[in-house]
Amino acid sequence: MCVLCLSGPAAEEYFCGPIADGADRADIEMAKRYLARTCDLVMIGAGIRQARDAADRLVRTLSVRDQIRRIAAALLEHGSLTGEEIAALGAPKCF
Repeated sequence: MCVLCLSGPAAEEYFCGPIADGADRADIEMAKRYLARTCDLVMIGAGIRQARDAADRLVRTLSVRDQIRRIAAALLEHGSLTGEEIAALGAPKCF
């Protein structure tokens, strides 16, 4: 779940460069809240680092990069997408 939370900022950084305006803050906080359910404060920091590393690796894989490009183009064209519209773009089902 934490990797999912941090994949958006990881993709933004990969395709657009560093996030300097704090736009990733909400995603990081969501990941921290998820980890706080089962981890102590020290483990939350380690969990965030591991999840961020995994998200960075994920968005750099060839198939995911192509999916991100398709989703980004559709978002630019339409402004927002439903889950069904994202699935129609060829994104894999998460579960």
